[in-house]
Amino acid sequence: MARIVHVCPMYFPARGGVEQFFLRLSEHLARQGHDVTVWTTDARIVRGFTSPAEPRLLKADEHLNGVRVRRFPVRHVPAQRFLRTAAHLLPFGLRWKCDTLRWTPWVPSMTREAGRPDRPADLVHAAGLPYSSLLFAGVRLAERSAAPLIISPFTHVPPPGGRMNRAYLSPLNIGLMSRADRLFVQTEFESRALSSAGRVDTPKTVIGLGVDPVECVGGNRQRFREAHKLKGDMVVVGHLGNKSQDKGTVDLLDASERLWSRNVPFMLVLAGSEMPAFSRRMAQAGFPERIVNLGQLSDEERKDFFAAIDVFALPSYVESFGLSPLEAALNGVPVVAYAHGGPGAIFTNDVNALLTPPGDLGRLAEALERLILQQPERRRLGEQGAAVAATYSWSRALERATEEYDELLRPSRRSA
Repeated sequence: MARIVHVCPMYFPARGGVEQFFLRLSEHLARQGHDVTVWTTDARIVRGFTSPAEPRLLKADEHLNGVRVRRFPVRHVPAQRFLRTAAHLLPFGLRWKCDTLRWTPWVPSMTREAGRPDRPADLVHAAGLPYSSLLFAGVRLAERSAAPLIISPFTHVPPPGGRMNRAYLSPLNIGLMSRADRLFVQTEFESRALSSAGRVDTPKTVIGLGVDPVECVGGNRQRFREAHKLKGDMVVVGHLGNKSQDKGTVDLLDASERLWSRNVPFMLVLAGSEMPAFSRRMAQAGFPERIVNLGQLSDEERKDFFAAIDVFALPSYVESFGLSPLEAALNGVPVVAYAHGGPGAIFTNDVNALLTPPGDLGRLAEALERLILQQPERRRLGEQGAAVAATYSWSRALERATEEYDELLRPSRRSA
């Protein structure tokens, strides 16, 4: 069987769409008899890429369900945002350019390991944007091993006029993706965005993600509401994800405050790790008594969260797929999102979700108010959203991915 190396930013116990995809794919391939190794960082959350104060995952090398997991330490330098920005301007090579981007984790030991001649692989699969340093390690290992390379960009496609092109669809990242044999994209929307962003003519396969009812359905509504002092008859709007400007958490706070200023009755529950822009905005919240601000949830708390909320809101600017909206929908919870990225490709406005123009706080507030005040609309969109979510299974996603692996590993292809 094949020696497969997966290079990804974080891995279990970290949670998120990228982490879930590589966890399930790695274990699925290991069960088929492949020798699977995951190369990842020691970061627990995204802030660990740039902040030395965040706690680390301490086991550098372990086996989890048949998969070898190697965690390479993220290194930091004083005032690194400024030093790395300045260093990036120096006219050095590709490795230097990838390592000095201020938002990418600096993992020099992984880059060195990828260049060793005694670390061959039969197939390398790397992810994801905008972490150029990790993509470079995957490219380097694949080329050193003369192995096929798959890249899953998980592209956070910015809206028209958005500010994310510089990070995600830069010439540097376009060049790295062009060196792959195959791109695994999450939606047709992402595929079109990559094709139009530059000369990315690498073959693309829509893989998508899946939802598992065992992991997100069947929670205890009363337990969660009692634990967080949420009245039984109060409408609760929930938001689960990396709390940040890009994920729309700040927009959600702004829209909620518009409604609270008009005495629209609801509570807002925010869950997930925090980024600095959100922390600054939260410190200035006008109605803090109507906000429950939680950190990362355990598996049990996650199910209780979905059972306890009445509306799920993720007005994200950077959603390549959107796993948490699908999990909410599988629970029959109606979804409010921006008509962009993964949610815009998965859901249809006013049919199985409410989708509003990115950045339009007025329309976002209107959509939230409609669902807060109209229980029949919550029921209708919740039922239709659940039907959509039921069509996204991990078994289908893994089957599509495995077919691509088998083709790239075919002896006749590799000897061509």
